Amino acid sequence: MLLAAGQKVILKVENVQWQYRDAYHSKDHIKEFNEYSGTIVCDKWHGEHRIGLTTTIHKFPVRVLQRHRIVEVNGTPVNYKEAAVEVAPPYEEYTVPGSKGNTYKVTVNDGVVMCTCPGYQYRGDCKHVNSLEKLRQEKLNK
Repeated sequence: MLLAAGQKVILKVENVQWQYRDAYHSKDHIKEFNEYSGTIVCDKWHGEHRIGLTTTIHKFPVRVLQRHRIVEVNGTPVNYKEAAVEVAPPYEEYTVPGSKGNTYKVTVNDGVVMCTCPGYQYRGDCKHVNSLEKLRQEKLNK
């Protein structure tokens, strides 16, 4: 199913925290899937692996979702993982300590960096990703 800018949708999306739910103190609140509704927004920085979806939150107007985590669009099952698997991008995984003793998994898949921390799940960015990006950039510059 094609996801086009301006299209109003209800998306069922895999929760990235689900596979790491045992690492959380209160794991009962972590659901396997999240459901989001809104209008699709396409910005050039999203690239082909992400989509933007409008929200009703004034300070957080667009949610950025990883396309391969979408399992349903308007109640219709979809599989965007196959396209990602065909490319077979390089995959890296790092364990990064949090500031309060928790550890988080930061993954890099085909240049897309993601973290399992709650901050990344809410904002799509976090200090764990930023610190990893900084370390990787320093390695490249050496």
